[in-house]
Order: sequence, then C-alpha cells, then structure tokens
Amino acid sequence: MSDTNEVRAVKLTKAAELVERLRKRAEDEREIQRNNEAVAAALQGQIEAFRRGDGTHNTFAVRLGLDHQNCAKRDAGFAADWDAAADMIEEITGLAPSTSDARAPSVEEGKHG
Repeated sequence: MSDTNEVRAVKLTKAAELVERLRKRAEDEREIQRNNEAVAAALQGQIEAFRRGDGTHNTFAVRLGLDHQNCAKRDAGFAADWDAAADMIEEITGLAPSTSDARAPSVEEGKHG
C-alpha cells in the first residue's frame, strides 16, 4: 500500500511541475500579447489614416499594425488555453490552485485563430 502512496506522490509532484510550466507559458504568452498590443497601439494612427482614405497612410505600417492586433488576440487565447489546461490538471488531481497564478482576463479568452 505504501508503494501506491509513493507512486501517487510522484504523480502529484509531476502534475504540480506541469501546472507550473503551463502557468509560466501562459504568462509568457501574455507578455507577447502585451508587446503586440503596444506595437498595434503605436501604429494606430496609420490604421486610422487608412480608414479615412485620405492617402496619408503607410501601407506597410497598416499591415503591420493589423497583424499585431490579430496576434494579440491570438496570444490572449493561447494564454487562456494554457491556464485552462493548468486549471483542469489541478481539478483532476486535487492540487491546490497555483498561488503564482497571475492571469488577467482576456477579451478573446480561450479563442484563437
């Protein structure tokens, strides 16, 4: 019976380590998201000029800005997915929720392209 408890303890330790890696990956995605949002915000003036149709926009900057907007949405979804996987592992194994969980709600939580 003690072997069974030891095996369970090892599995729980490995599950906890996996949860920690998933949370770290989610935070990395959120950092990438914040970077993409910053670039998109910096190029917002070009996107607005394009939408006005007055010919004052830089086509490359518009495409870059839109790409970063889309990537930010995708990255938010990836972060939500990593966190959902960690939550599910915690629920299945009975592990206490991570105390280092620094999640922020995302606009497109769990949805990415």
